[in-house]
Amino acid sequence: MHFHATGDCSDEGFQKSGAHINHDGHKMPHGLLNPEGPDFGELPNIYVGADGTANAEAFSALVSLDAGSGRPSLLDPDDLLW
Repeated sequence: MHFHATGDCSDEGFQKSGAHINHDGHKMPHGLLNPEGPDFGELPNIYVGADGTANAEAFSALVSLDAGSGRPSLLDPDDLLW
């Protein structure tokens, strides 16, 4: 799971949601366990039961939901399938 820059899912493919949250100058590697480090909006994977339900708590020191210019408002599933 990861954060996108904008909470806009109005278009097909969610392109209006923008890129993953990151800071200028960071390489933007993809995936929490990437050997080059995650982008700053990455959160741990969430595993869903066969019935389609999941419960999770995610913590990150790299991103915040506090008000401000870097406030993410869209979460979506990661596209890395192991």
